[in-house]
Amino acid sequence: MDGEHPDLPAASFDLVLGSYSVIFLPDARAALARYAELLADGGRIGFTSPVFTRDTFPFLPPAFTEWIPLSLLRHLPESWHPEQLQRQLHSWLEDPADLTAAMEQAGFTDVEIADEPVPMTAESGRAWVDWSHTQGMRLLWQHLPEAEAAALRARLVEALDALRDGDGPVLIDVPVRFVTAAVAR
Repeated sequence: MDGEHPDLPAASFDLVLGSYSVIFLPDARAALARYAELLADGGRIGFTSPVFTRDTFPFLPPAFTEWIPLSLLRHLPESWHPEQLQRQLHSWLEDPADLTAAMEQAGFTDVEIADEPVPMTAESGRAWVDWSHTQGMRLLWQHLPEAEAAALRARLVEALDALRDGDGPVLIDVPVRFVTAAVAR
């Protein structure tokens, strides 16, 4: 079913959850209002998102902005260019007050927002890069010319392996925003 337009009965759920997904819907703010309608009185929503700052690219830990040249992002579809994503996402997600206002406008109350680092662990730089083909970054991999993809892969594997302590895993603290709210009718 389409996550942006769920075709489900109103007030039929106690909980709606989303992890790094809700905010990437084309019209996430409108979807949040539809989710509020799905919740019974006292129902709750909880979702996570990246912590957006002006100097980071969405869905990547801050260190990656040093390793991925912005020039590579020109290969992404226009709607995923950094300036477009900043307009779409930063405009209501960067400042917790703006996010709270968007949640309240969608019909939620008791909005709570907490940012905390979550350790991302990978066996090696190569394992992380292989995994990156299965999540949001796959869009970049799919659009990069072969030579640029190979160069990026080598650069990322080397940079990530440099973070390892000997043969230990790659550990990266990823700032994650946790959002919860309720519906009261």
